[in-house]
Amino acid sequence: MLENINIKNFKSIDDLSIDLGRFNVFIGENGCGKSNILESIVFASAGLNDSIENEFLTLRGARVSEAKFMRSGFETNNSNTNIDISLKDSSGSHLYLSFDNDNHPFSKWTSSFALNSVISEDLLNEEITSILNEPSTPYNSQEKSNDELERQKNLLQRYVDQLKGNLSFSKRFFSKEQTGLSNYMIFSPENFHLRKFNADETYVEPIGYKGEGLLNLIKVIKKEKPEHYKRIIESLSLIDWFSSFDVKEDANLGEIEFLISDKYLEDGLKSFDIRNANEGFLFLLFYITLFTSDYTPSFFAIDNIDTALNPKLCSKLISVLAELSVKYNKQVILTTHNPSVLDGLNLNNNDERLFVISRNAVGNTRANRIVKKPSIEGEPSLKLSEQFIRGYIGGLPKSF
Repeated sequence: MLENINIKNFKSIDDLSIDLGRFNVFIGENGCGKSNILESIVFASAGLNDSIENEFLTLRGARVSEAKFMRSGFETNNSNTNIDISLKDSSGSHLYLSFDNDNHPFSKWTSSFALNSVISEDLLNEEITSILNEPSTPYNSQEKSNDELERQKNLLQRYVDQLKGNLSFSKRFFSKEQTGLSNYMIFSPENFHLRKFNADETYVEPIGYKGEGLLNLIKVIKKEKPEHYKRIIESLSLIDWFSSFDVKEDANLGEIEFLISDKYLEDGLKSFDIRNANEGFLFLLFYITLFTSDYTPSFFAIDNIDTALNPKLCSKLISVLAELSVKYNKQVILTTHNPSVLDGLNLNNNDERLFVISRNAVGNTRANRIVKKPSIEGEPSLKLSEQFIRGYIGGLPKSF
């Protein structure tokens, strides 16, 4: 997992460091920089993928503008200063990325890297085994005697030892084995795209940042991962009227039906097409699928998790998603403006973290982690939502 990110000179961020857990919630007033933090990670992902193109950034949920506006504007010379992002993963590896652009029309971003990597022997041995068993290489263990295999393995070990200091080799381990950073996306689902089976726009498969491809993904999950499909249906019981959900495909006609059953309707009328589902149900279906499926990224963000959801449902959903993030090994950052979201967090669990995002006296984005404080004897215990509304933990507008 990603344990720390440090961001310099990106949009509203001058210099910011955040220690992340597995399940992270950002709350704060409008325009304080919550989304900018998420987008800086897309930038880092683009650098790691050697693809700092507008198309890459946009399809992963980042808002793209002229290069000078991608940098912070607190000082005039910042528009010519590099964007610097450093990341630390759970193994202790540090990846340092620096991004430059000359601000000329149509100029491309360039990046440079530095890596202080800790590659464990287990990971190296796994890589060696993978190469040895690759049919297309001369190391194929299926065709080697034990003595010859051992000799080849020793030669390969020496080669791997040389690779320990090689950046491209280490970058692959940083991304693939530790953080999931190379596939990171910011999801901001939209009602229109959640209802469509055939997406008519370009998106990153299996599911786009606006929800494109959701129904097709569910169809695949039912066929290939029935245990995940079952878990999705079970989790949808958060909706009171929900009874069941099914995907039916007519092989002859090539048509697909997504049927939802309402427990309150009479027999014969219980099922209706997903196109008639309410917006809140679709958003809930999207989030649960995103967390449950191993086809989706292992590290991602959701902007405005509370969209279209009842406040009490928000609280319960957060607690369910926190559990799913552990079960299905997902690391996630959520943003919200709805304080009811906070009541679904368990701050006694170090994996679940709350950050109040705000701007300081000169406009820089800052992040304050809120930790669980012991109750004072004789004082009433307040929910996190109440603490937020009363202004005890910050994040409220100060201008009115």
